[in-house]
Amino acid sequence: MNHFLHFLNRILYPVVVLKTIEDVEAFANTDIEWQENTPFYKNYRQVGYNIPKTTRVIAFVNKNEYKEELEKLEHNALNLCLRDDLRIARMTNPAVIKHFKEKYNNVWFEKISSSSIVLLRKKEDFIGL
Repeated sequence: MNHFLHFLNRILYPVVVLKTIEDVEAFANTDIEWQENTPFYKNYRQVGYNIPKTTRVIAFVNKNEYKEELEKLEHNALNLCLRDDLRIARMTNPAVIKHFKEKYNNVWFEKISSSSIVLLRKKEDFIGL
């Protein structure tokens, strides 16, 4: 049942809206299950089993400059909602983006850009690659 609720939540809210530094850090931690905080969930319910791969995508986007890209992100996330192991989020707060740009610099961001898309997966997913 919880699996079905998570599926419905991904359809209703295909992109997680991150608002704070703590939100980004919690979402980026692929070792723990992301606790949804959408209006759909009044009381969060864990999936209840381990999904073999946890893949998360964070789009750091300046919403004033890239409105069309945010709309495409939402559309593509909805098309990918069947993937149990994937969750997509966006961060548009310039101060938070600046924090992560300074913290991860060229690892998460390219040169002078403050917009980026970051793919995060569990380390053990890369064993043997």
